[in-house]
Amino acid sequence: MKKALAALGFEELFGKINLRPGGPCKAYVKDSKIVFILPGNPMAAYLCAHLLVLPTLLGKELDRQRVKINENLKIKTGRSNVVFGTIRDDIFYVTDHNKYGSGMIKPLLKSNAIYISDPSESEILKDCEISVIRLS
Repeated sequence: MKKALAALGFEELFGKINLRPGGPCKAYVKDSKIVFILPGNPMAAYLCAHLLVLPTLLGKELDRQRVKINENLKIKTGRSNVVFGTIRDDIFYVTDHNKYGSGMIKPLLKSNAIYISDPSESEILKDCEISVIRLS
């Protein structure tokens, strides 16, 4: 795709994002046209479409909400990590204790929101206030 788009005169906006899942997402631009290349795993593709493609196409920001998290959660540093969960009564209940793979679909079906960690975060403590993104 990179060679084909370059031959058509597209310039790379980004060749990877620092997000798990979703790292292989790419974007190219030419004039006012943007081409996104989504990852192959279903969860990663859905997340990239929801976080990048739809806001770009619709020209609007993602719906965010401040909530408290229901459990202590350890996360890997060095990248942004997606944490799936469900919001009930302004509390974010983590889906399946954040155990999933990028090819899985069930966490998407069980969740109505996601938290995206900062790459420097290693832990989120129970009852901390976080900003989550609502899933459509």
